Amino acid sequence: MTPLARVLVTHGHVDHAGGAAAVAARMPDARCLKMPWPERDHRWPVPWDTVYIPAGLQGDLAAYLDSLARVLALDPARILPAHGPAIEDPAPLLRGYIAHRLEREAQIVETLRRGGAPLDALVSRVYRGLRADLVPSARETVAAHLAKLEREGRAARRGDTWTIMDG
Repeated sequence: MTPLARVLVTHGHVDHAGGAAAVAARMPDARCLKMPWPERDHRWPVPWDTVYIPAGLQGDLAAYLDSLARVLALDPARILPAHGPAIEDPAPLLRGYIAHRLEREAQIVETLRRGGAPLDALVSRVYRGLRADLVPSARETVAAHLAKLEREGRAARRGDTWTIMDG
């Protein structure tokens, strides 16, 4: 059996970090990595290493894609998510997540090429016929893509209107 090298904890909620101390006790050579949360980290007696989190601590799509690519490059045999069963063949799943985000980005770029619009109008165009209870999540997704495109110089916001910059 390959020894466990790293434990990556997404955040300091009990359902994500609660088992870290037990894992660290059984596998003392494994590094435990998590975003620092000084108000809660004392709850789990684990020697946490600090993981870089982008400024503002807001969802960052570029960082998310980069993190998926880095995990994929590690060629893990198994991923143990905080929720759900073990993922025994993670590479196809990780590639699928990356492909899905890039497909969504291409859809948003194509939508912008047909004409600039405010965020809510873009959400309606990208997610046609979406149930009302799913619109807030879709809005967050489109906003994350727009922020990434803006940082890359591929989209711009003028007032409330987003436009494409790359052609």
